[in-house]
Amino acid sequence: MAGKNGPQLDEEIIRQLAVPYERYRMRHEALLREITTYALSSPIYADRIRPVSTLEELGELPLTSYEHILECTEREGVDKVLLAPVEQAFHTSGSTGKPKRFHYGKEDVQRIVDEYAMVSRIIGINPGQKAWNLGGPLPDISGYFLTKVGEFMDMKGSFSTLLKDDKDLINALRRASSEKNIEILASPALILYLIGRMSHELGFLSGLVEDKAVRSYHVPKPLAKLVRKVYLRGVDLDFIKETTLNAKTAISYAEPLNPYMGELSKWYPQLKIYDFYGSTENPIMAAQIDQSVNGLSMIINTIIPEIAPPEEVHKCKSDPRYVVKGIMWPDWKEGMVGELIITRPGQCLPLVRYPTGDVIQVLDPAHEIRYQSKDGLVTFELPLIRVLGRSVETLDFDAKDESGNFLGMKFYSRYVNEALHKSSNVRWWEMYNIKGSPARLAVVVVPEREPADVKRFKAEIVRRLTEERSDIPHSFQTANDLGKLEVIVLPSSAYDAIQAEIDRRIREGRSYGQLKPKHIYVMSSEEEFARVMREKFSYVP
Repeated sequence: MAGKNGPQLDEEIIRQLAVPYERYRMRHEALLREITTYALSSPIYADRIRPVSTLEELGELPLTSYEHILECTEREGVDKVLLAPVEQAFHTSGSTGKPKRFHYGKEDVQRIVDEYAMVSRIIGINPGQKAWNLGGPLPDISGYFLTKVGEFMDMKGSFSTLLKDDKDLINALRRASSEKNIEILASPALILYLIGRMSHELGFLSGLVEDKAVRSYHVPKPLAKLVRKVYLRGVDLDFIKETTLNAKTAISYAEPLNPYMGELSKWYPQLKIYDFYGSTENPIMAAQIDQSVNGLSMIINTIIPEIAPPEEVHKCKSDPRYVVKGIMWPDWKEGMVGELIITRPGQCLPLVRYPTGDVIQVLDPAHEIRYQSKDGLVTFELPLIRVLGRSVETLDFDAKDESGNFLGMKFYSRYVNEALHKSSNVRWWEMYNIKGSPARLAVVVVPEREPADVKRFKAEIVRRLTEERSDIPHSFQTANDLGKLEVIVLPSSAYDAIQAEIDRRIREGRSYGQLKPKHIYVMSSEEEFARVMREKFSYVP
């Protein structure tokens, strides 16, 4: 993969991104004919779509959800549904509860790397700079593409310490303890937060290690300090502090950056942090290019975005032929809200009207971007959006597997159900993701009968949620390590509130799948959480 220098990237930015909206529309309509004609060769689309060449015609096609892609793939086989040799496959936990898998060919990888590199150049990252990549290892998508972009931009001396768990983070700190002149950081917001706190707050990392040695590995407290000294050998937090103080730019992803900014600005006073938004199926969809506004600029070079009401998108899951009327990006207006739907090319598999599950708000349909290239100032426009959350957080229906994001890691109701399954004394549970700096999790449990020892019952719930198993997300472990996991045990009589909610839904004529209340909630503040607990359960946190 041939790399590009700064002037060459400038030329690509001007050719591909800095174009009028009418040129974007013409490009999209030319792409549509290629995408839809090519997609028809796959059984996934063979009986669903037709070749189209206008945005209006695109809007007449049905949505093709991941559920449909998975069902067809399992029926026909991967080799039959994919249209080209696989260069790299990625997977993560999907909304079906099974790993969500997507495959990319060589052309796909190059297209994504090109777009990542162009956006990186716009925000001030230059070829040749030294970067520290703290992305996730395969099959996660982040570490792979960050490494590829670094190679493409000839960022010599850059290094990757890919993170799966807390052990990997300690190894990353050891490696960084001998690396000088780091200019670029690429990491989830949580990791930036942890490294900043560990290197600035005396005793924070030591306390985490000692506590985990006692709690998870049952090391006697007197020996925990010795274990900590051995475990942290080679970690020089003062060196890391000085090194990261001189870093200039950071790419953050996986979760909203805003909750962390207060702390991050103290620990990294020179660092400009840019939020990137993408997913396994669409690795780069938007980025915070303009730091003067709290929003993400959509990268519409090769993706064709639209929005539709989440409740309309949900209808297509029960009726795959239902045609959802969306609003294509040229018709977006300030303040519009809807689930993001993406159409994009794909060498292995294109996506045609793919519902992302993310609800967005349009902040500015044509936000001006100002970019200083080698030849002078370049201005162009891109849609400015804000990601509001997952559609299952905004809808009132029974998803197969409710999901939420916490500390950059996705968790599902299935995980909690399985973790608590062995306890015969859990009648009902609810999860509250309470936003803060960082956020915290509160697990509210209604027992079948009053536990004889509430303290021991709580400890058992925590133990089940934080077991170090591959099928339980590390968000629970991380939250507990940071003191951000709380278990609240209510009286068994609190189930009366749940039953009353179910009875109300029955009176309203809800379908069976909509009778039970949601399990996972997102709270905007501690005050909102306290109000909900007080009004719903007569409980004061």
